[in-house]
Order: sequence, then C-alpha cells, then structure tokens
Amino acid sequence: MPNNLRQHKESKHEGIKYLCDQCDYAATTLGTLNRHTASKHTGLRYPCDQCSHVATLQSYLNQHKKSKHEGIRFPCDQCEYAATKLRDLKRHTASKHTGLRYPCDQCSHVATLKSNLNQHKKSKHEGIRFPCDQCEYAATKLSDLKRHCDRKHKINKSKNISITKPFEMVLVVKEESETVDIT
Repeated sequence: MPNNLRQHKESKHEGIKYLCDQCDYAATTLGTLNRHTASKHTGLRYPCDQCSHVATLQSYLNQHKKSKHEGIRFPCDQCEYAATKLRDLKRHTASKHTGLRYPCDQCSHVATLKSNLNQHKKSKHEGIRFPCDQCEYAATKLSDLKRHCDRKHKINKSKNISITKPFEMVLVVKEESETVDIT
C-alpha cells in the first residue's frame, strides 16, 4: 500500500495519532510531529537576512522569502485574487469558484472551508475559548486573542509569548426569573 494512502487510513479511519511528549499536540503523521517538535520545542529559529522576520522552520523561511522578497504569486484564473502559496490558491478556488460547502451537522451554519467549519464547531458547539491573561476578554480563535493583546495591551503574542490554554465555556441556565450566566 502506498505510504500516503496508509497514512490517510491510519489518521482518518483508524484514529492513529502521534502525541507530543512536551505538550498536548497530536499529529496525524510522524513527520508532522517532528516538524511540530522542531518548531515549538527546540528553540531553533531561522532569521530572514532581508528583514526582521524569524521563522521556526527552514521551509517557512524559504516560503517567506519567495512571497515577501521575490514577489512569487499564484494568480487565480477566474478573478483578480493572487495567493502567495499554492495551497491558498487551491483553497480560494474551492471556496469561491467551485461552490464547495461544508454544512454543520449540529445547526444550519454552512462554511466555505473545512477549517472554518471546525472553528465554528469548536466555538459555537464545544464552547472553546482563549482567555486573555491581562483582562476578562475571551476569544473564540487564537488569532483573535493575539490581535486583541496587540491592540488593547500592546503585547505581541506572536513573538513566543505563551498563550493560556483554551477552556470550555459552560452555559449555566438558571430558573426563568434569573439571567443566563456564561462563565
């Protein structure tokens, strides 16, 4: 059996995961786990020699240089969109031009990207939130928390500052005369 098919079957149908021994991350392939470990736990960094960007993997640095300094773009043949990564162009084409949709199995929400459907389920149905460690704000996406910290507290969370782990929101419904409390 070809390696890609075996990996697909193991991760999607047999539930095989490769667990990080330093955090809660679970990868679907050993290679992905190794990249995670290298980028998140070894402290190895790859600085760009043309700007202040610092990458966690050599391949990310190469990609950064191609898109930011060499101007490499992947234009859409159906509209004016141009992506800096081929996978982003494929995602754009699927969501904007082929009509591919991902309906939520728990409500009427329909997403144009599978990642957006997963994000929707986590925030709306599982109650996953990312709390700010400076105030009472809790975001539904890690990127929203980073933006909040940068704008409201002038803290750049993308520069290796630890983010509090997400937590699940608990919906507490009290008697009719009382209000609904989300903690």
